[in-house]
Amino acid sequence: MVGALGAMLGVLGLLGAMDGIAAGGLGGEWVERTFDVLPAAVLLAGTLGVVLLARLLRRVPGAVLAGCLVIVAPMFVAVAMDDAEFAQPLTLEEFSPFVPRGNESWELTVREWPDGVFNVGPALPIRAPLTEPDKFVAEITEKRDQIELAWLNLAEGRAWLAQLNGFAEIGESTPARMDAPWLKFAAVRAVTQVSCARAAVLALDGRGDEAADTLRPVLEVSRKLEPGARTLVRAMIARVMLGYGLDALRFVLTRTEVSPERRAALAAVLERGLGGPAGARRLMTIEYVMQFDGYYRLGVPVGVVPPRGGAPALSWLRQPLFLPRATANLYAAQVEKVARFAEKRDFARLAACERQFFESLGGGQLTNPIGRIGLAMAIPATGKIVESYWKKEDDRLALIAELRKGP
Repeated sequence: MVGALGAMLGVLGLLGAMDGIAAGGLGGEWVERTFDVLPAAVLLAGTLGVVLLARLLRRVPGAVLAGCLVIVAPMFVAVAMDDAEFAQPLTLEEFSPFVPRGNESWELTVREWPDGVFNVGPALPIRAPLTEPDKFVAEITEKRDQIELAWLNLAEGRAWLAQLNGFAEIGESTPARMDAPWLKFAAVRAVTQVSCARAAVLALDGRGDEAADTLRPVLEVSRKLEPGARTLVRAMIARVMLGYGLDALRFVLTRTEVSPERRAALAAVLERGLGGPAGARRLMTIEYVMQFDGYYRLGVPVGVVPPRGGAPALSWLRQPLFLPRATANLYAAQVEKVARFAEKRDFARLAACERQFFESLGGGQLTNPIGRIGLAMAIPATGKIVESYWKKEDDRLALIAELRKGP
């Protein structure tokens, strides 16, 4: 009886200490460093509790000890009991199904560049934004020779983009590991910025169809990258590409004529891919799926690279401090809330929902401290992401309408 009571009190004391750490906002690297020693910490806390109680309660009547056990045992069970099942057991394969030649196209997106990313020249990128036409025109006029040189230097990058665009769909096979290869933003940015700058120069020269042809691979690849994305990084890179391409296309359309055939082709490109409320919901869900598939279902908190072959040994000893199913279900419920607000473009309520959720992860709860620390560091702040998504959606739909309307 003394042993059981001591072990429970020791573990509850450890939970209290961890709850204090959660309230202090520590996480990330700290979680990763300590997770492997948590079973030992639970054993040590239980052992110390037994030893201390054995010393303090030598002469306490058994009835009193039994009463204390009746009080403490339900508390221990309440804080150590995980949810019975996962509410949203969504795997990467279900979220991002296989597409024809998917592995081949994914391997091309994450290719390694032996000499680093492309050297496009010191004059680029263009600093004046496309959204300030007068400044932009002045800068590209001044730097048109550098832009042409960068375009020539970018032959390998343009060939890479064209090869990607040769796939009907661009798959993703990124595994749920922190060390998995990812699409490199620097490579995408170089190709995108130089293509947009050259399209603008062509537009100033009155070569509208050539400008449209220059922009089309950028727009088309951006629309192909997003639907199958398994990571928020890839989805956001696709959106950045789209944003640059839309601004450049608007510039071209206001500066020169583009033939009806090219306009129709560009409209068709922009109509494909992901968008609207469904795209907003997917953007809110994507991180949950990666983390569920790679961490929660294995019983490992986010931030800790799961060992190959399954959950760590002695994971049952960690349960009072980390409840994987309860953590995943808390995350899933939050994802559902923010997804509804994102679909409706309700930015104010989405921000309030996120603020309340992060505040709820603090101390004073005793239950699942490692899970709460993991969620605090795993869930991205999505307010700006959603606002940017809908701004680009408005721009995309407006340009489709303009292209369909004709010159």
